[in-house]
Amino acid sequence: MKFIIYSILGYLIECIYTSSIKKSFNYNRGMLMGPYCPIYGISLSITNIVIESDLLFIWKVIIICIFIFFIEYSTSFFLEKFLHRSWWNYSKKKYNINGRVCLDNLIFFVAGSIFVGININPKLNLIFNISNNLYVIIVFLLFVIFLLDCFLSLKKYIKE
Repeated sequence: MKFIIYSILGYLIECIYTSSIKKSFNYNRGMLMGPYCPIYGISLSITNIVIESDLLFIWKVIIICIFIFFIEYSTSFFLEKFLHRSWWNYSKKKYNINGRVCLDNLIFFVAGSIFVGININPKLNLIFNISNNLYVIIVFLLFVIFLLDCFLSLKKYIKE
């Protein structure tokens, strides 16, 4: 459930950020059709696990974010080489690597992960600390929808 929530929050942050820069609403912030950016869901879910196991988590969060940085680079490389499309380009930003990742975003990601870990994760842990069948069904359905979106989006781009 947190994965989906963080993916949607990441999507919203991306939309707001790019819309403010371009001075027009930009809703297409990824390759998936749905309103989520999985990189946020993955990294913040991993960060949540680290935070729950260690109160002195900041260095671990930084290491996780650097790992996610490499995943973002690899994802960009894969999308460009196999789908012949580019969804983001940071080549105009300072300290970028082949336009796929940049230091600004890494710093923002680390700060955001620490903020979420301290302020949002504890509240979500209280909300989703329910072990009943309805919760399991909702999480399962959301994940199936997400996987279906991944499959259909990939299929769409392979056809193009």
